[in-house]
Amino acid sequence: MASIVDIANSALIDMGEPAINSLDQNTERAVTIKAVFDSQLDWLLEQHPWNFAKARVALAPLAEAPLYGFSRAFQLPADFLALIDPETQLAQYRIENNQLLCDADQLSINYTRRVSNPEDMPPSFRETLAALIGSKVAKSITGSDDARVKLEGFFKDRLRTAKGLNANSSGQEEPERPDLFIRARGGR
Repeated sequence: MASIVDIANSALIDMGEPAINSLDQNTERAVTIKAVFDSQLDWLLEQHPWNFAKARVALAPLAEAPLYGFSRAFQLPADFLALIDPETQLAQYRIENNQLLCDADQLSINYTRRVSNPEDMPPSFRETLAALIGSKVAKSITGSDDARVKLEGFFKDRLRTAKGLNANSSGQEEPERPDLFIRARGGR
């Protein structure tokens, strides 16, 4: 079973550092990784529409409309990180104060949600996260800028691989307007 400590240890091993037993250990390695873990996880989730982190929800308009600019406000889910493909449904919108402002009467969105359980993440994502965290803390833990550069390279390679694997498991989406797609390709 994958755990946060496994991800941390993968980062440490990539740096050539000894493993830890817990992020609550009173060691420089554990304290440093714990300090950046959640922010780096959220950052990585936000960077790409990962299949395992996608969610769909129908939102009800809030009773109080925005002061100006849009006619409706919708409360975003507590685990919301990023909106996925808003252009398909919303001509104009703005996200402010954890609310989505727009002129729609009702709204269903696809979004990237916060996923904190490593068991819910594919191995390629966990390894990418480990390299990202490692690149963030390598200089602090090892004192070596070379270690940071090495981990940045690991991160870029793993990110490319993880995105490719994510795309392979996405399936093919139907174009919203197949008639336009066919005409654009020279069909009738």
